[in-house]
Amino acid sequence: MPDAVSVSDGVSRDEVRAMGYAEPRWVSDELGWCGLSPMLFTVGLVVGISPVCFSHRYCFPDYASASRALQAWDGGGDPPGPWIKEKLSGRCNPMAAYWGHHG
Repeated sequence: MPDAVSVSDGVSRDEVRAMGYAEPRWVSDELGWCGLSPMLFTVGLVVGISPVCFSHRYCFPDYASASRALQAWDGGGDPPGPWIKEKLSGRCNPMAAYWGHHG
């Protein structure tokens, strides 16, 4: 697991923070760096962060649930918790209505 001084995939934890992502975490070799990014109405759990782009993001209703999901996620399947929509694919969480959200 990369730390603040080591570099993985060409980017360090400090560099991910400097790009504006909170709580950067190396989730897996497949997904790479993930972090949190507050949006206008949601908080994004951003996946595959690099210096020029990211792979995709999951929209969560609030910071606390996004943070819990990021810390618990092992990279398999979708992150746990009440994510609403996966951006770029547009896929909605089948449990979103259960949590009171509609995609």
